[in-house]
Amino acid sequence: MSKFSKIFLVFSLITGGVVFGTLDFYKVPTGSMQPSIKPGDYIIIDNLPNYFRSSALHAFFLGKIKKDDIYVFYQPRWDSVGQQSGHSFLGDVMVKRCTGLPGDTVIIDKPSVSSISGYPSRVKNQSFDLSIYPHDSTFNWTYNKIGPLLIPKKGSRIKLSLKMIKLYGRIMNYEGVTVLNNNDCFYLNGKKQEYYTFLNDYYFMLGDNFYGSKDSRLWGLVPQNNLIGQVVMIF
Repeated sequence: MSKFSKIFLVFSLITGGVVFGTLDFYKVPTGSMQPSIKPGDYIIIDNLPNYFRSSALHAFFLGKIKKDDIYVFYQPRWDSVGQQSGHSFLGDVMVKRCTGLPGDTVIIDKPSVSSISGYPSRVKNQSFDLSIYPHDSTFNWTYNKIGPLLIPKKGSRIKLSLKMIKLYGRIMNYEGVTVLNNNDCFYLNGKKQEYYTFLNDYYFMLGDNFYGSKDSRLWGLVPQNNLIGQVVMIF
């Protein structure tokens, strides 16, 4: 097969996939994934999972998600959890690299940008930064120093404590659980509990442009239901 024939075949397959909805494409406007994806690049994604978002087939078509895969997803709007209907949990469409799988423990320990020439500064504080997940000063986490952070996995459980509630309270609300702390006794939907079992898988998404990306460091973990599809081509 000639080079032209191969190019034509690839083009035909991509066009057919877009027409029939199995593939979709986006133009990337920012540099958060540089150097892997540059501003103005187009990406083609596997769009099948997005068609089955509200069913078990969503997970089936996502398949086995691997660390370092690049995914397009809806940014989770954790601020909308528990609000009245009309406040969508699905925020802007994002593209990032999966750096934390369900059950993983994420630790980030990078130098501050003050010691790295040429990078725009996003590291504002060296003690803690309230813009960083979980947005609580008791965690001495900054843009470049986070963790250890356990990524919840469906069926895994944690022993409840004030620290765990600060880390995962919004996730528990997202999963339909109301949490009440009464003198370090924890009530889930009105019932006293010592442990909590997660109902969903979550992921930690990070931009390749480490010092120039808004990602899970700022808005937290991504529920599996927010995943749209894997990037299969960049051009």
